[in-house]
Parts: sequence; structure tokens; C-alpha cells
Amino acid sequence: MNSEGSSYSYFPSLLTFLLYSSLLIVFTAAQEEDIETCPIGQKTFAFDDGEIICIPDTFCVAPQVVVDLDNRQYGCVDKCNNDEYLNVNEDHTTVSCVTPCPALKTSTILPTEVMKCVDSCPYGKFRFRRRDGSYICQTQCTDFEKALELDDGSIECIVNNCQDPTPVLQLNQSSSSGYQCVTTAECTLPQTTYTFNDITQVCVDSCPSDHYLIDIDQAQPMCYTNPVSPDPYCTSGQFININRNNQIECVDRCTGYKIPRRFDNGTIICVNSCPMNQQQFALEDQTYICIDQCNIGEINKYDPETKTFSCVLKDSCETSTNDTFERFEMDSGDLICIKKCSNSLVHVDVGTDIPICRAKCSGSQPYLNIDLNAKVSICVNTCPDGKIHADYGNGIIKCVEICPESKFMFRKDDSTAVCISKCQNNQIPIDMKNGNLFPVCKVNNCTNPSAPYINLTSTSSWNCISSNACSNQQYGNRYPTHIEQFEQWSYDKCVDQELSTAYDQGSNYYYIDGNSLGLFPNCSFNIPCKLLNTTNLAHSRINESAGHLVFLKSNFTQVYMVRINTTSSQQRLFISYPIGSANQFSISMTQEAIFYIYQGWTVFKTITFRVNDNIPGNYVILLSGNHVKLDLANCGFTGITTANINRGLVSCLNQATLNIDTLTVYPVTMTKDSIIYIGSTSGVVSINNSYFEGINRLTGNGAVIECYLNRSSGGITIHSNSIFVNCKSKYSFTLNSQSVTQDIGAIYILVSEGAYHQFNLRGAIYNTSGSSYIGKGLYIETDNLAEVMRRSELGTKFGVIQSNPKVNEICMMGIESSQKWLTIPLQYAVNNVTSGIYHLNNPNTTDWKYVDGQGNDNDFCGWIRFPCATFGKAVIRSITQHPEINSEVKIGIVEGFVLNTNITTQIDARGKKVSISNQLSYSDESSRDSQIVFLYVKGNGQYSFSNGTFSVTNCSLIDQGDAITTKYMIAMQQNSKSIEFKYCNFTTDFNVTTDTHGLLEINGGSVNIEQVTIYNVTMPECNFIKLNYGTGYVNISSSTFTGILSVASNGGSILFGEVNGSCSGIRLSNLTFTECISLDTTGKTYGGAIQLYTSGVGVDINNVQFKQCSGLNGGGMFIRQESS
Repeated sequence: MNSEGSSYSYFPSLLTFLLYSSLLIVFTAAQEEDIETCPIGQKTFAFDDGEIICIPDTFCVAPQVVVDLDNRQYGCVDKCNNDEYLNVNEDHTTVSCVTPCPALKTSTILPTEVMKCVDSCPYGKFRFRRRDGSYICQTQCTDFEKALELDDGSIECIVNNCQDPTPVLQLNQSSSSGYQCVTTAECTLPQTTYTFNDITQVCVDSCPSDHYLIDIDQAQPMCYTNPVSPDPYCTSGQFININRNNQIECVDRCTGYKIPRRFDNGTIICVNSCPMNQQQFALEDQTYICIDQCNIGEINKYDPETKTFSCVLKDSCETSTNDTFERFEMDSGDLICIKKCSNSLVHVDVGTDIPICRAKCSGSQPYLNIDLNAKVSICVNTCPDGKIHADYGNGIIKCVEICPESKFMFRKDDSTAVCISKCQNNQIPIDMKNGNLFPVCKVNNCTNPSAPYINLTSTSSWNCISSNACSNQQYGNRYPTHIEQFEQWSYDKCVDQELSTAYDQGSNYYYIDGNSLGLFPNCSFNIPCKLLNTTNLAHSRINESAGHLVFLKSNFTQVYMVRINTTSSQQRLFISYPIGSANQFSISMTQEAIFYIYQGWTVFKTITFRVNDNIPGNYVILLSGNHVKLDLANCGFTGITTANINRGLVSCLNQATLNIDTLTVYPVTMTKDSIIYIGSTSGVVSINNSYFEGINRLTGNGAVIECYLNRSSGGITIHSNSIFVNCKSKYSFTLNSQSVTQDIGAIYILVSEGAYHQFNLRGAIYNTSGSSYIGKGLYIETDNLAEVMRRSELGTKFGVIQSNPKVNEICMMGIESSQKWLTIPLQYAVNNVTSGIYHLNNPNTTDWKYVDGQGNDNDFCGWIRFPCATFGKAVIRSITQHPEINSEVKIGIVEGFVLNTNITTQIDARGKKVSISNQLSYSDESSRDSQIVFLYVKGNGQYSFSNGTFSVTNCSLIDQGDAITTKYMIAMQQNSKSIEFKYCNFTTDFNVTTDTHGLLEINGGSVNIEQVTIYNVTMPECNFIKLNYGTGYVNISSSTFTGILSVASNGGSILFGEVNGSCSGIRLSNLTFTECISLDTTGKTYGGAIQLYTSGVGVDINNVQFKQCSGLNGGGMFIRQESS
């Protein structure tokens, strides 16, 4: 390969090469673990994405080089000339030398010094787009740095620190750095000022009229073809996306965490988020718009016709524009000015940023249930499990998981919860136990300290009693309970069972700013503290009874431990300033920094925790005291640098309550901890609306969640829209005294007996791809997997596999602690097999590792991708799974399956018909009825069939020999009903000459064989079909038998029978026997093809032909009939 543009195809060369050598040139790489050193005789090879595998030392010698063929294969090619680059064509087999690289590829020099054109840059680099539109592979920038192309063409990683009064970064070749900070006025035509999402600014050249400036996460935006003018770039319904190679493309939906942002000119581009100083709104067409925040006293007004927002005074909404608009309160508590619905429709918040118009629910389905994933609403007669009723007024009652911001949770006397609005005129909400769904607002007249407890005497009245009087009551109301919602209601009531009490919110304010000049103690707004330490009020007063709010005015670094230990029910709140803004400042946890929570309620909101390698062995937040409560709302977790992280985010123990809403974690490598640890002593844990991508845990169970549940645990619930993408961890156990480690995924849960009902993951969404860190989503370990699965019918859910669950069953797996080597796809343990066909395939020889499509006998097998390993198990699985409906048992034979066993398998059909069926499609489980079923037979085993009917249609039986002791493949026992073979052929494998099988030995039941073809079979000491006493009616028709040799048998190479009155008749019709021979017998062999001895049985022979058939003492057929 030494001339420009030269090329060759791999596979033709490979075939030629293999004629003379046993060495395979093109190899397919399996998923490998991280490799540091290779065994003797092997060397390392790195794929372009950085994954390292071991290959033979002798593979590829100079001057040839090993190259990644881009589809998990590698090959050996000639080196190109010094100015040429290797280019792998789209067929992944043809490699050529080119210069320059194709337009959509990037020229790069790999770490091996191989020059190659790549689709995406090698590990540690990214595809940088230059201002002239060309690309180059550039080393990744770290932390907050972005790559900038200077005027001399060089590329540097810089941090844009330009601030007022010179907030704009501008290239300047005369400057020592190559750039400078200037005022907005100094950025003049033909240049323009561009503002990034993080509100940094840069001065850039204006684009031509047919191009558009787009942020691609470099220090400068780049000009791309204008997708709107003069001609639309994408078709209707598609969005503009800049892919990871910084190329413009049209997509049907934005992937990952990107959103489709609608710009002012109508262009829709997939972006990471709205700018930091703007508010993000989701429109009714699932696109997003970024708008400036309104001033105090103003609210957003939305016009659905123009899809535009404006700010109006809150009180002027209804009075503007001819009274066609109205104020609507969203579940978040925010007000929006929206155009009124027509006719009898009302506005409803369905989880989008803009309410929709729909009819009220009424009649037998009075409650409105929202699917937050699909953003749709339906009317229901009862709220689903896990949701409670919320009173929205105007006759609207919604089913919600969490009370909206504008409402409050109220616990009724039976401990059920509802969401209500605040009572007016100093009234309190009281459950009058009158059968109504919601409490009523009443004036509390029990204000005397000696008798402050409300004691219901009927559904409309009460009296006031003391605490002792309440406790001393013999029945009914005898639990004195304080009912409080901070700043909303507070009263005492005598109830008939213990109630949960709500927590309150404090109101003291302290401020932390990492840019502060000193360790000021008061932590005021104007003079904030630099961090939390014992000398400032934000830390020293954190355990007082009054709740505190600690505001983050910027990112800061924490170096000290913070201990929270308070008996107060009021929360300790840490939040980015100001409340409600898009700011999400970070806390870098270094040195001894840790939040150690012993008692009380702590809340972190809109904060990112950044860590690396401090405090080995401890999580960032430890919940270790009794009945601690922690809320994480709109938080993130990441590394301070790109290095590995050796500590997780939160550890939950000792009945602690953990609530997580909107936690985001992007790719990180965890050396030992999971992101979230839930110990067996933890309290209730709930997770909602969170996103975890690319979490790679190098040791331990569960990349995101490691959870242990027993009967005293509080349990874990994952609510709606919590996404786990490409997360991997390591599960280790001992098998036969050997340590075994396998990849598992994002969530690991060990469920002990008594805790089967204590997890509900219905809101989890698992999504994996072919990336190098692919793992499973959920991994459950338990002592009784079948019982855990049975409980799923009572409401326990496991989440959903986002893309094509039929071929991604590996995303949800389970094991039993007593047999850790057997991994079960959970969706196969919950659902019935598709089309009622139970599949059968060769056993999985790597028993500790799940291999899709390979057989394993267990209580959940039978799926095309999880088949059983033995015929008997597949039959029993079908019968026991569907005892009331399965009159026919269907067994799907997976292509390539070999009946290879050394034992007799007893198959009790329990009165049913067992049919051999085509396998379902491996890719989508669709039917493949038109294809032939291939049955390979090998070994001394036998299928002993009883108590039913056995049917095989449209098959090809191929005998692979080794029939030394047990001679017949199938034995029909005395209580069998029937067996039938139709449209089948039977032959021996091309390299088998002896020890082949007979097909059938009949001891009971009828036989029906139609349109079969048998050829080239040699059988020692047996016949192809043997009929014994007990055989029922026999029909063999429309079939051909050629080249059948029976050696040392009792005669009749095709059919030998000794039958009596149990047989109602034998019918042989339209048969052709050619060269069917019986030889070398010690007894009398009369019939070369057929030899029958009947007693009182009629034999009907019609159109039967024999050609060159012979026995030791006869020709083609011998029949001896005796009267009964």
C-alpha cells in the first residue's frame, strides 16, 4: 500500500491467506476488562476510543501495522507513505491510503504514531472545528477551560475570565497571550459580540448571510449553514444538532440531556440548556424557549399563536387584550398569564411549563391522573399506587406523587395523605371522618391550655379534652397528636392511631461566597463568609432550634467537616442564590470536608458537589444518626478534575430519610463508592426526575445506587423520569474457589426475605449503547427471585428499558444468593414468554456469565434470548406457567441446537400436545413460521415421552452419531396418546458413519408419519421405527426412504413391529423404499425395509414400492399375521 489512493479489501485476502495459514487476520474484540499488562506471548492494542485489549505478539510484523477497523474489529495493513493517512471505508473491510482525509473525517496521529482518518477523535482528544470549517483532533481541555483558535492558527485551552468593564474576549495577535479583554463598544463591525450560555462573551467575525453562529462548546461559536434562510436545512419536524464531531446534522429528536431550543427566528437547535441568565420554558410542541426573567411584580404572558413570551404586571393579566387571558397557577406555584380555554375546557398543569386545555373529569372517573413522561392526562376512578389526591379547586382533583409548591400535604386520621390549599380566616384543616376525601376548614375553639385537644364526637362536632383524657380513653380516639404545617396550621387532636408529623422550614439567612476576601464571621449578604467553619455563624448556629438558610453566592471550597445535630423539626437549607434563579453553584469538598448529619432535617437545593480523592472511605454526605432526613433538590455531582473519584455523594443509614429530586451526574469514574449508598438500616429513600450518565465504578456493586433491604428497612422508590445511561460497576463472587467478577450496571439492590415489597422503581429508565463503558441498568440479588417477581403483581415495578427492550433484556437482571452464577433477565421473570413458545438451545458453557441466546434450565427460561437447555425443562415450564390455558405446548428449537445428552429425559405432557415450533425472530420476537426447524441429534440420551401427544412439523433431523447404548431418539411410553411427524427429512451428518440413532420406539399411543424423506442412514442394532406391544393405530404415508442400512438388528431397517390387539390397524400408503437393507443378524431377517409380526391387527398396504431392498433371508417387506 504505497501509492496514493491505493486500496484493498480485507476479506478476499483473508480467504486466500487462510488456505495456507491458521492465523486469522481480522479479529473481533469481545468486551474486555481494563488491561494493564498482557500474558506472555501477547501485546496490548488500543482501539481509537482508548479501550485496550491483548493480541498475539505474532500478529502483524513490521512494516505492517495494526489498525482499528471501526466496528470492534482490528486488522493488519501495510503502512502508508509519510504524507498519507489510513482510511477505513464504510464497509469496515477496505483500507486505503489517502491525502487529504475525506470531508467528514479528521486526520490525526494516533498514540501508536499511525496516521489515520478518524470519524471521531481518539481517547483523550476531541474534534475541534477551526474558523475556516476544517477539523483537527485536539487534546481535551480540563475543568472550565475551552479551546480557542488564535490568529496564528495555534489552539490553546483558556478560561474566559473577562468581566466588567471589559467583559468581551477578543483575539489580538500583538498580545502576549494572543487575546485580550475589551469593552462591548470595542467589538465593532465586521465583528459582533456573542454571549454564551454561561453569560461569558466573545468578539467574533460575523457570518455570511447564509450561515448561522452556533455554540459548540469551544471558546468561540462557529458559522454553520443557516438552517432557515434561504432554504430550510432540515425537513419539517426535524431539529438542528451539532454532533460530538462538531458537524451539523438533522435529527428527529434531541438525545441525552439536550433540549430543542426555539430561537427568535424560528430555528430549533439542540442545546445543552438555556443561558444562565434566562429562564427555560417547554412549549406545547415539546420545544423549548429561553426568555429573560420578569421583574418583581410581573409574570410571564404566553401567546400560543406566536409562541412568544412577554412580561406583564401580575394584576393586569385579566384586564389586558379584551379579557381573553387569565392567570393560572402552576404546580410549582408560579403564575402564568395564558389565553383562556374555549367552551367548557379548563387549564391543567400536566408537567409541562405551559398548561393545557382539557375537559373536567367527572362521573365514575372523577380524578385526573398525569403521566409525567408522556405529558398527557387521563381521567381515572382511583389514583394509581404511589399517588395521592390533590384538591385544585374548581372541581379539579389530580393524582400527584408530591404536593405542588402552592399546596400542602395533610395527613388524615387514617394516615393517608392529601394535598390541600391553605385555609383562610385563621381556620384550620380538620379531618371530620365524614367520608369526604379532603378535610374541612374550621375555626379551632380548643385554645384552652388545659384542654387543647380536639376530640371528634360525630362527623360534624367535637369537644375539647386534655392529653391525659385522650390517652385514658379505652377505645376510639386515644392518641394525643400534634398536627402542624409550619406557618400554615398548628393544633392538637385526639386520633385513633399514630400519625406522621410534617417538617417545618426555618428562616435565618447566611451567605457563602468563595470569592470573599476573608473569614468574616457574620456571613451577611454584603460581607459573606468564604466557607463553612466553626468561627462563623453559618456553621456555629447550624444546630440551633430555629432553621437556617445558607445561600451560596458563588462556588466555594469546603475543607472542614460540618456536623449537623439538632432535635428541631425545622430544616437546615443550603441553596444557590437567589432562590428560583438558574444559578447552581458548586461546593468543592476537599481535605476533611464532609457533611455529617446526626439529627435533623437538611436540604441542599440547586447545588453541585465536586470531589476527588480526599477523605478515603467517607461519602460527601453521611446520614448516620437516628431518623435523619435529607433532601437533595436540583443538585449535581462531579469531579473537581477529570481524575477518578474515590468517594460517593451520600450514604444513608439508621432509619434516615433521603429524598432526591432532580439530581444530575454526568460521566465520572468512581474508584470504590457508588453515588448513593443505602444501608440495610436506612429509612425511606425516594428519587425523582434525575439523570445519571456514564458512571463507571471500578469496584463494588452498583454505579449509581448500592442498596441493601431487609424487613426493617424503609425501602426505596424511584418516581418518574429518572434516567440511567451507560453506567457500569463490578459484581464479584466466588465460584468453585475462584474469584469471579462481572459487569453490572447502575443500580444494585440486595433484597432479603421480608423486604420483597420495599422497593418500587417504576420511574427508572435504563438506556445503554455500544460504548466502551456499557453496563446493565438494574441488578437485583435476593434469596428468592421467584417470590420477588410474584410481588411485582402487587405493585412493585422495576423500571423500563428505553430502547428496544426485546433485545436489551440485559438492562434488568437478577440473581439468587444461593446460585450467583445464574443471572436472570427480570423482564423474563415477570412476563409470559412471547406467543407461548418456549425455546430450547445448547447450554451456556460459561455458567457464571449471562450469554443471550444460550440455554440454561431455570424457573424463568424459554425466551428466544433466554432459552432452556433441556427439552424436559421447556415442556414443564410451559405447562406450569399456563396450566389452565395451554392445551398445546409449543417448543421453539433455536437454530443450531443439538440434542446431546447422556441421560434419559422423562417428559410428562400431562395430557397436552407438545409441538416442535419454529423459533421466534432473535431481533424482535416476531414469527418465523415458514422456516424449517433443524434438529441435530447426538449422544446416548433419549426423550421418554408420556401422557400426551408429540408433534413435529416442517423439520430437518440431522443425526450426529455417538448412539452407543440408547439407540432411539424418542421413546413413546405406554400411556402416550400419539406422535406425529409431517413434512420432515432425516439424514446423518456428512462426517458420521456409525453409531447413529433410530428415530422412534413406540410402546403406546398412535403413530402418524406423513411426507417425510429419510436418506443415507446407517444404524447399528436398531431400526428407524420400532413398534412394540401397546402401540395404537399406525399411519405412514407419502414418504421416501433411501439408503437405509440396519446392521445387527432384528430385521426391517425402516419399520420393525410386534403388535397385538392394542393396535387398531397399520396403514402404509404412497411409500418408496430404495436400497433399504438389513444385515448381519443372528436371528431371522426377512424384510430389508419392513418386518412386522401382528396378532389380530389389520395391515392396509397401498402403492408401496421397493427398489433394491433386501434382508438376510428376504426382500423388501416381510409381514406375519396371526388371528387373535
